Amino acid sequence: MSGFLNPIRAEDCVDGYCRVLLENVVYHVGSRSSTDQIVVPAGFKWDGGSVPRFLWPLLDPWGSASKAFLLHDYLYQTQQRSRLVSDAIFMEAMEVLGVGFVKRKLLYRGVRLGGWVAWGQHKKELAAKSAVLEDCK
Repeated sequence: MSGFLNPIRAEDCVDGYCRVLLENVVYHVGSRSSTDQIVVPAGFKWDGGSVPRFLWPLLDPWGSASKAFLLHDYLYQTQQRSRLVSDAIFMEAMEVLGVGFVKRKLLYRGVRLGGWVAWGQHKKELAAKSAVLEDCK
């Protein structure tokens, strides 16, 4: 089974709507001995799960799936992998964390149905950053 190698050490952002990672978090994809690793760097900011507030009592964005949300947000923001693969890793990470079957399925369905909005926004942001870097050369 895959897994996270270390706990999340983070603090709340000033605005209270996000957290900032204080130390790198390493996740092994597929199995703990896998060389396929995702390293979320210290300083990364994320908003927990993008779960509508009225669903927080059922799907707490900072609850049992918080490490999976961190990983998923990082994969969406960096787009190191395809959206489909990023969502599959999210599902795998929730299973590793012991998130219940029903909750896992609901959260996965949520990112498959609505994640395209965030994916597209991050794609535009990455393209804009890339254009700025090209202009600086």
